[in-house]
Amino acid sequence: MNAEEYLKGLNEHDPVFEIDTEYEYTERQLINFAERYHQKKLKLLGIGGVSKSFASGAKVQITHCIKGHEFEIGEIVEIVDYHKDDLWLAKSLERSNQQWYINEEEASVC
Repeated sequence: MNAEEYLKGLNEHDPVFEIDTEYEYTERQLINFAERYHQKKLKLLGIGGVSKSFASGAKVQITHCIKGHEFEIGEIVEIVDYHKDDLWLAKSLERSNQQWYINEEEASVC
């Protein structure tokens, strides 16, 4: 199945998504349309922040500092909640009242 056939299948189930049939799109443009469609649907369904590894209550070990948190490398923290923009609120298990936002590239699940 090529991208154009895939988009036609999406339109059968969700006519809100339409492309101009008078214009010829490249395969890459059609794939981009499909990716944007799926991103919009995820936002509408409210399932952004779904992670393959992080979850509220998970214990993770800090491995990097990319976003500017003040955890120590090697420190074990607990994930509190998903925020937005792929950021997770985490709290220190070693120091009370220390909470910072991290992303999944900055820690690994214990």
